[in-house]
Amino acid sequence: MKKKNRRADRERYAPDYSRYVPTKTEKCIWITGLCLAAYSVGLVFYRDTRFALLMLITVPLFYKMLKNRARYKRQTKLTDQFRVFISALNNSIQISAKPLELAFFEALEDMRGIYSEDDLMIREMGLIETSVKNNNARCIEAEFDKFARRTHIPDIIDFASVLITCHNTNISAISNVISSTAEVIGDKIDVKNEARSFLTEQKTEFLFLMCTPTAFILAMHSMLGSYMDVMYSSLAGRIIMTAALAVNAIGLFYGLSITGEVDN
Repeated sequence: MKKKNRRADRERYAPDYSRYVPTKTEKCIWITGLCLAAYSVGLVFYRDTRFALLMLITVPLFYKMLKNRARYKRQTKLTDQFRVFISALNNSIQISAKPLELAFFEALEDMRGIYSEDDLMIREMGLIETSVKNNNARCIEAEFDKFARRTHIPDIIDFASVLITCHNTNISAISNVISSTAEVIGDKIDVKNEARSFLTEQKTEFLFLMCTPTAFILAMHSMLGSYMDVMYSSLAGRIIMTAALAVNAIGLFYGLSITGEVDN
């Protein structure tokens, strides 16, 4: 129990951003929603509770998908906040010509005027600030590097490498390097945000399209009534329904794998 509590505390205060550990509330909501959705689809395609219950075997796959989505959203949010941070850090060094440590603290205060203490970047930079001020760390660069490696985000790792490389160099060199690095990373994030926006629109259209077969079958039920019974009472009807469901499932997972929702 103590080991599990220590793991939970570590995940809360110093998380590994390459994985996502959902809260109990999230688990409950996700599993309940997925079970209801899988059971409902099973009823629509088979009109049999046994087959509908069999559909629950897909829940772990979609649960993994939701974890991947939550992980991606958290990394994306952290990347966006990181961009604001390096911009504030660059401004502090360029305008005030302060040493890196003082510029770091000033940039953090600027960030606190934008975000709350519960936001990812504020919490992480606050941990570095506390560690440095309490003399638990030799330098900000080393602590930032530890944080960057936990994020598994290339842009943040690259910036941490720049900070370490600039250690013990003059403020002018640090200023020039951080300025150029911040500009390059900012441009990369802009491109990623544009691609993400386009992909989100396409993903919404794709998910709507994937719901069409289920909606079509429901519409056929309402319009044709008993004429649809043959699809649920005969072997040929079962095969056709299974084939339709299989094609829909393959298309769904193929599309989600392209958008990164499912690991390839």
